[in-house]
Amino acid sequence: MRLFSAAAALLLALVVFGCRPARDPNEIRLGYAPNLTHAQALVALAEGEFARALEPPARLKATAFNAGPAMIEALFARELDLAYVGPVPAINGFVQSAGRALVIVAGSASGGSALVVRSDAGIENEEGLAGRAIAVPQFGGTQDVALRTFLADRGLKTYERGGSVRVLAVPNPEALTLFKKGALDAAMVPEPWIARLLAEAGGRVLVDERSLWPGGRFATTVLVARRGFLEEQPGTVRALLEVHLRVTGRVRERPEEAVALIRKQMAAVMGRALPVEILRAGLLRVEPLVDPLPVSILADAANARALGYLKRPPQLAGLVDLAILNALLRDMGRAEISEGALRGPGSLVKAGESEG
Repeated sequence: MRLFSAAAALLLALVVFGCRPARDPNEIRLGYAPNLTHAQALVALAEGEFARALEPPARLKATAFNAGPAMIEALFARELDLAYVGPVPAINGFVQSAGRALVIVAGSASGGSALVVRSDAGIENEEGLAGRAIAVPQFGGTQDVALRTFLADRGLKTYERGGSVRVLAVPNPEALTLFKKGALDAAMVPEPWIARLLAEAGGRVLVDERSLWPGGRFATTVLVARRGFLEEQPGTVRALLEVHLRVTGRVRERPEEAVALIRKQMAAVMGRALPVEILRAGLLRVEPLVDPLPVSILADAANARALGYLKRPPQLAGLVDLAILNALLRDMGRAEISEGALRGPGSLVKAGESEG
């Protein structure tokens, strides 16, 4: 299995290593998804905080995506400077570019991912997934790898590996529609799509992904920067990270206020406002944070490798750089995020640092 098509690989080679398209140097481009696992992006955009953090003539352009792999392709094409993405697309983008394309500069969310089944599909347990059609937002995404790992761990093979489980790449809004029509048996999705499948399509949570991780914590979303952008404009990255850090605290401390702002921004993207009750229920499954939870990122890399998404053991040194984030935490009188788990052979240490 491959995360990117041949066309995407050609685009990567041309953009990362060679030709670069012309772009407005004053435009700062941010990618995100209208998901509760991207809560900080939604809140900050609703209030214009990212835009206000930029010094003129810099201006913000924010673009919503369905899932992380598409954001990574946009980042390769220099159409994005920063993006809220799942850890698996970030890992793959880093590996595909030999570390030249991107770097994780902060965490964003833990939790908020689950396998939902139709209540009338007759799926009582994991064995009942055999022969079923299960949707993920996009192949190569974090939910895709999580689902396939869950299935493999339980001896359930996917169709392309000679088994009976069909994994389908279906954008979240379409998955909801197909769920209602009975054309899908299950879906591995992030919030608010879990809450929507439960409330609008007769869904039932079969597996909350938190139950699969030690302590119930794992990186669902991280904030990545295009490496060239980070090197050229560290001050801009710092300004936007300061907003991210501040908004993370607000979402954690004042969830009702956050729900109202999230609802506003989602309506701007989706063309309709979701019920407050759905957003409240969904946000309860999400833990906003700034720690990228590197131990879970390493596990994601190992799972992607076991599934064949990575053709060789990944070299991840330099994937995570918390220097700016920790400087901000120090300035605020807060404890830095430990980099102890980032060190060691094959670990996530910053480029150029000793692993000794």
